[in-house]
Amino acid sequence: LNDPINGVPPLMFNTQTNPEDSNKYESEVVRAFSKAVESTDGFFFVLPVYTHSYPGGFKIMLDHIFHEMRDKPVYMLAYGPSSPETAVTDTTKLVNKMHMKVVGSTVVKISYTDPEYLGAYADALDAAVASLAKAASHAE
Repeated sequence: LNDPINGVPPLMFNTQTNPEDSNKYESEVVRAFSKAVESTDGFFFVLPVYTHSYPGGFKIMLDHIFHEMRDKPVYMLAYGPSSPETAVTDTTKLVNKMHMKVVGSTVVKISYTDPEYLGAYADALDAAVASLAKAASHAE
């Protein structure tokens, strides 16, 4: 479980969590990711729904670098064949605890068997990006 995949160490096994200073992460890869996250104005989370909630890897990432996301705007788009609204509800609770600012969300029920499923939320995606851009510009 501790073997790196494509040179990237698994966050949950090879690094300490939540240092106040991003230079204190043990892994150079995690330090670089942390700095990239820290330099952004806001976040757009696209959440595929797994077992009625957000993906586990997403939670692992938040557990490790939430300091860098603090007080920044977040927009969520959750999609899946069942219960994408649960993913938004769960993620909203999580990011609120981590002091991020939810500026909006979109829920799209899709069928993975429909080859055109990505087209089902094209308009929602455009509106979501516009909303996040507006929130990020007001945060400056």
